[in-house]
Amino acid sequence: PDGALAVENGREVRVEAPGVEAVDATGAGDLFLPAYVWADLNGLDVERRIEWAALYAGLSVRAPTAFAGAVRLDELLAEGAHRGLPP
Repeated sequence: PDGALAVENGREVRVEAPGVEAVDATGAGDLFLPAYVWADLNGLDVERRIEWAALYAGLSVRAPTAFAGAVRLDELLAEGAHRGLPP
């Protein structure tokens, strides 16, 4: 619930967790990592990578189990656009 922290080349980046009603935090960390890697592979800077990762992990806690909470890419992109994140 406290968000996420990244450090790259001595630069510290903190982002807030998305405001959602948590049902089950199981697997949120497991989903954080692939979202971070996905954002990195798409050339986003550290701030955007951590924002996308925190969003994906945060959205996942709205449902019981990580599998049920893992939204599809189109849902993630729509939620990110709604929150002002670049695709």
